[in-house]
Amino acid sequence: MSFADYLKSLATPWNFVAGLIMAVGLPLIAYRFVFGLGATTNLSQTNPWGIWIGFDLLSGVALAAGGYTLATSV
Repeated sequence: MSFADYLKSLATPWNFVAGLIMAVGLPLIAYRFVFGLGATTNLSQTNPWGIWIGFDLLSGVALAAGGYTLATSV
């Protein structure tokens, strides 16, 4: 397989999705390191929990319920 054919074989829909995720994620990572964790997560001394309570309620409950359901079924 030539190099040009190899590059063409990499052009798949899932690689485009991964590239889109990376295109959004890399600037966010740079923003986090330039401006700090407080600017990224909205954590401060007056609001120390920031967005993490909402994130935990959104994802933690769903993960716990899935684990509980799986454990019950097994």
